[in-house]
Formats: sequence, structure tokens, C-alpha cells
Amino acid sequence: MTWAALLVALALNSGTSFAYVWLLEASFGGTLDKAMAGIRVTRTNGRNAFAASAIRNLLRLVDELGFYLVGGLVAGCSRFRQRLGDICAGTAVVEAEFGFGLKTVAVLLWTTVLVGAGWALPRICAGERSGSSLTANLDTWDNPPFASGLNTITPSRFHVPPRLLGASHSTWTCPLDTSTFLHVVVCLRGIGDHRK
Repeated sequence: MTWAALLVALALNSGTSFAYVWLLEASFGGTLDKAMAGIRVTRTNGRNAFAASAIRNLLRLVDELGFYLVGGLVAGCSRFRQRLGDICAGTAVVEAEFGFGLKTVAVLLWTTVLVGAGWALPRICAGERSGSSLTANLDTWDNPPFASGLNTITPSRFHVPPRLLGASHSTWTCPLDTSTFLHVVVCLRGIGDHRK
């Protein structure tokens, strides 16, 4: 996987997560997990619900610092137990009764998503392995990409388990100086290059 692909995946994941929380909190006052827990987000001022939800969730980045240390400290010191995002957006999280039917639907939706992801993920990964061409001779790697001169160091052996390579290769070894972190990066980068 390249850095560009990683950044695209991170951006898509972050955008999807933000849209999920922003739209559900603005439209219904809470996400599926809030419905299951019996809490909802309410506005404490006259701000538009979509604007309040956007502000609240954008400031989650600040509240999350230190594994929610900032949000926890601010909420612990605020009169109504509001985190920074709630204070700036004019919102508060309050207890709410959603009813048994809505909670059941929320649990079923979450279960469906988790089971679907559990079913799809191995198939996606298997498709990547079977669709790739591992035809290069992976047992010898005399000139790693973008690392000229590194192959002159006395190598040790680094083994990748066969299950990560698919059925076509029983093992993959890479010349690697275990004391040099850069060799590890080059080696892992090489796996991605050979799998394209």
C-alpha cells in the first residue's frame, strides 16, 4: 500500500464517519449508538441543527486529544458536563427514551453492518491476493527500489508467513539488516510494489 492510498483511505473513512455523525445528530438528535445508550444531542441555543452538529463534531478533533483527555477535562469542569464541542456549538447530551422498538432497530442495524463487514473483509483481501501478480522472484532482491547502496550491508533473513502471500508462494524472504529501520521500510514497500 502506498502513502497516497493510505491517505485516500483515511480521508474517505474520516469523511464517511463525520457525515454519519453529523447528519444523524442534526436530523434525529443522535446516532445509532446514542439511541442504544438512551442519550441524544439537544441544542441549547437557537443555532441551526446542521450547523450545531457540524461545529460539535469538527471540534471532536480537539476533544479527542490525549484519548479524550481534553474533552474529559473540559466536561468535568463545565457546569452541564459539556465537552468543548458542545460548548462552542450550543449543544448538550441528555438522557432520552427512544423506546424498545427503536433500540431494537438500532441494534439490528449495527449487527447487520458488523456481520456484513466481517463477511466482506476476508473476501476483499482474498481478491487482492488472487488478483495480484506475484511473478517476480521474491526470494532474491538484489536492488530494492529507491534504496541504492543498501544491498551492500550483510543481510539477515526476514520471513513473511505464507498466508500473507497467497497460495502461489510458500515463503518470501527479503535480504534485511535487522538493525536498520530503513531496510524494513524498503522491504515492506517492496511487497506492495510486487503485488501491483
